[in-house]
Amino acid sequence: MQRKELFKSNKALQEAFPNTARNNDLTEEQVPNFEQCYAIGEEGQFIKRFELIKSNGKRYGFSYALLTICIQEDSSLLYLKAYELLIKISGYHLDPIREYMNKEQLLWACASPSGKASDLQSTCIQEINIEGESVMTTV
Repeated sequence: MQRKELFKSNKALQEAFPNTARNNDLTEEQVPNFEQCYAIGEEGQFIKRFELIKSNGKRYGFSYALLTICIQEDSSLLYLKAYELLIKISGYHLDPIREYMNKEQLLWACASPSGKASDLQSTCIQEINIEGESVMTTV
């Protein structure tokens, strides 16, 4: 499935990228590049928060001050733990994600909508699981 078709068929992704979603005459080049699974701040930039975007488009914002432990089992599994929160990130070549998390330079990370990487040499986030009472949306 091409990026344009994937983007047009997923309302949650359109809500995650609202400026792009408003344009009905998108070319393939204008659709967000889902192969880019993370972004980092500029050198020396003070970053207080980062965002995790699940493959369904649901977004979670976290403060770096909240995170206490970062555990990487191997290059395909990364855990972030804090108080009553557990974040599990799985994929390929997650070493840069851990490195930027430890340096507090990660701005956002996004799970691939397809769960697959087009290039097996690059970083790909297949899935983001977030568990804990602090992220419950029910009262």
